[in-house]
Amino acid sequence: MRNGQKKSGETLVEILVSIFLFLMLASVMQAAMVFCGNAWQKSKELRQTNQEICRNLRITPYTSSHQTELFEFYAFSPEDGAGTGGTVLFRVRAELGRKQVEYTKDGVILVCPFYLFGKVSGGGGP
Repeated sequence: MRNGQKKSGETLVEILVSIFLFLMLASVMQAAMVFCGNAWQKSKELRQTNQEICRNLRITPYTSSHQTELFEFYAFSPEDGAGTGGTVLFRVRAELGRKQVEYTKDGVILVCPFYLFGKVSGGGGP
């Protein structure tokens, strides 16, 4: 202190350090905003592709396998608490079929198979 005066204010070093810390924080925030923007864009593309697949899945006809070895009985029974199942309540006979769904991604037409269980004429089992 010179002539009894008090020092007030910040030094040049303190100002430079605070500017440096502010710039570091700003760069981290900018990177986070870029990441969020990219994630939002990817999410938007995935939602659009999903909508197209679901729409095409509804209008695509079911193709039956018509192979007798693919017919199976699926049994439904109540849980007995031990995880082993109880008495069989009913059985359902089903066949494995499929739907071929086409969708567009990046200008390219792709095909996605969906395997479904269809009804078999004749009903259930014993």
